[in-house]
Amino acid sequence: MAGGRAGADSGRRALEVLFAFTEQRPMASVRELADTVGIPVPTAHRYVALLRDMALVEEDTRGRYRLTMRVAALGRAARQGTSLAEVADPFLRALADEVSETVLLIRLAQGLPVCVHGAESNRPYRLSFEVGQNLPPLRGASARVLLGGLSHAERERYVD
Repeated sequence: MAGGRAGADSGRRALEVLFAFTEQRPMASVRELADTVGIPVPTAHRYVALLRDMALVEEDTRGRYRLTMRVAALGRAARQGTSLAEVADPFLRALADEVSETVLLIRLAQGLPVCVHGAESNRPYRLSFEVGQNLPPLRGASARVLLGGLSHAERERYVD
């Protein structure tokens, strides 16, 4: 990797071995990992041993390796550290560009529809909402969509 920090090559290569596992290739032999990363097989053995010691990969009975659930825990931690707004932002912006309208991400907070993120259109006259701004509780498509996701009993309580 060009532009990387000097002295970090070994760690970078170990991570490249880890990233060689994909949904399309959930299991791989040391030779396959070496070929994918472009390193000698003995070096791949060393990195796989390190990943195994860290409980990130495990070997099956045929000499093939797979990721452990410890890696899944890293994915869950990444998801927890990423807000819904961060995940939704590129989709909201693309939709706002496509339809030339303001697009909002709305959720119920303390019983009220609240704007948690948005992408404004480029039109000179457009709707504008601030993050944290409440929307009318029983009017508009956003509130109706949110209400549609509630159970019948929750919907009844909300309308009352």
